[in-house]
Amino acid sequence: MSDHLANIFVNKKLLKDLDEPRPTVEQVIRATGRDPANCDTFLLRSEGDETGERIELAAVLDRTTSLKPIFLRCVPSDRNVGDILIPANLSRDCEALRSLGYQIDLIPNGSFVYARFRDFSLPQPKFSRPTTQLLVIVPLPYPEAKLDMFYTEPEVVLSGGAVPRSAETIEMHLGQNWRRFSWHTGRWNPAIDDLASHVAFIEQRLYEVD
Repeated sequence: MSDHLANIFVNKKLLKDLDEPRPTVEQVIRATGRDPANCDTFLLRSEGDETGERIELAAVLDRTTSLKPIFLRCVPSDRNVGDILIPANLSRDCEALRSLGYQIDLIPNGSFVYARFRDFSLPQPKFSRPTTQLLVIVPLPYPEAKLDMFYTEPEVVLSGGAVPRSAETIEMHLGQNWRRFSWHTGRWNPAIDDLASHVAFIEQRLYEVD
């Protein structure tokens, strides 16, 4: 066996914690912390390959014979509903947030996509509860269209029982009620702003709530 093992990159990130010379795709995906059952994986010809070829979880990646790095793209398998496709850049940005510990589901709905966060942390002791479901409506095209506002479970209020300012409205989305926080970013630059920057805005604004 060759002493050299080809590097494996998943979503452009180097996989560091797998020494197996001939891992299966499933082993590689598990090593990234993802659930292979919830992913679609593509083998890329190079880092810049925008399409790639679908590869099965049982496929073996021989790192001992490859003379160049192995590039994979792993995206959520729930990105399709009917004929609606979640934009690839939104899927990538969502994966980056998942790698930071956020639990996110992407749910297409016509001209927009729901980004639903589970167990989203709320500042304590400012709020009446430590976590909530958080909903962000991502308009299409992404990220050209500005992200605006966000939603929590209706029970989210300040620790003293008061409703936060500009969060009085309750709306129905995904078959349940949500509290709408009508808080707005002043500017949106699609060259630098994305779902992650909107999450940062939300977290900062929640700390500043009155």
